Amino acid sequence: MPSHVLENAESTQRPGKRLPSLPVALSALTASVLALSALMYSIAPAFYTGDLRAYVEGGRLLKEPGLYTSLFPIGDGGTLIPFIYPPFAAIIFAPLQLVPLPVVAIGWSVATGLALWTSIWLALKLVTNHRLTTSSQVTISLLWTAAALWTAPVRHTLYEGQVSVFIMAGVLVAVYIRSNTTSGIIVGLLAGLKLTPAVTGIYFLLRRRVGTAVTAAVTFAATIAIATTISPQNTFDYFLGGGIASVPERVGGVGTVANQSLRGTLSRFMGHDAGQGTWWILAATALVALAIVAIYRHRYDDFVPLIIIQLTTCALSPLAWSHHWVWIIPLLIWIMHGPMRHTRVGKILAALWILGTVAWYVELMLFVQTSNYQYDRPLWQSIGGSAYVLGLMLVLVWMCIASPPVNTSARAPLRTRSPQAGLTSSNT
Repeated sequence: MPSHVLENAESTQRPGKRLPSLPVALSALTASVLALSALMYSIAPAFYTGDLRAYVEGGRLLKEPGLYTSLFPIGDGGTLIPFIYPPFAAIIFAPLQLVPLPVVAIGWSVATGLALWTSIWLALKLVTNHRLTTSSQVTISLLWTAAALWTAPVRHTLYEGQVSVFIMAGVLVAVYIRSNTTSGIIVGLLAGLKLTPAVTGIYFLLRRRVGTAVTAAVTFAATIAIATTISPQNTFDYFLGGGIASVPERVGGVGTVANQSLRGTLSRFMGHDAGQGTWWILAATALVALAIVAIYRHRYDDFVPLIIIQLTTCALSPLAWSHHWVWIIPLLIWIMHGPMRHTRVGKILAALWILGTVAWYVELMLFVQTSNYQYDRPLWQSIGGSAYVLGLMLVLVWMCIASPPVNTSARAPLRTRSPQAGLTSSNT
């Protein structure tokens, strides 16, 4: 997406440069959806959606012990995968078994697209501090959605039928709204669905929304209580019986290039599973230190801590498939619309992220590797398979070094509306 198109609505209009009209944006989104749908159907005519099938099957075993020891067939039945989410997730997914899987898959894909647009809409609101007009907001969000559909994290989410985009949208809604109670309930429910959204509590503590963090913790505890009432043995197996700790071993493939985590990156360089030993601790400490400094440098920007916390958590997870990296989309929105949007380094980093995610990079690297369980590989494959982690570290280093413009380091929360309610502000 040309940079002048994205910046045009945020600054004084320049002769000869205009934001595309709404019909053009709608046409671009329609063409993007149709083209990607045709491509994905040609790859998987039977709606592969492997993870979605595991969600449905997990709901079937909800009341029976064995939810975390069973393997579920996906695709043509030759591949078996486990259910690795908290038992509360199986409760949420249970009604899906009442609907034919093809219908569930289509509905899931449509809902994912709507959640993606919602995420982009909210990210634009938070990043631009309401300095876009409604028409510009609609047009730019549609253009972003059309482009974001082709990034690897979103493609992978759609292909697998994953929940990553839903979780991102839910977190952004919780950050955007003002009610501490509602925000906390949303994050607590999301943590009950998948544990990683719980780190959003750190963000709320940093923004002094203690009530939100407490409500999220209480709500998460309530999801455990509900799961214990409905399926006590499975709940025990997950939280106390080693279910959480055994996820990497049950899923397998830590060394595969699809695993864009810090552990996967180190494992491919070391030639064996690095686990969480000395080298991982040193690398994780360096990554967390960069994140802390970057958050401090941009402490008056409400949005920066959110994306840093989410992406750093993703990198620190034992397994981080490409669909876990959907937070790259809000990061790109911040780089291209936020206070650092005019910096040369920011534009270069955005271009590299776009190139690395829109290109079929991870998919191509998967064809090169011999096996998902291969650790020892040529150096160029180890470097190439580390793109997301190395890209995140580059962004964090840039955030640590580059100073945000003085007039954009406003102490007022980003959700505060500009009294002028126009296209421009002192930030542009």
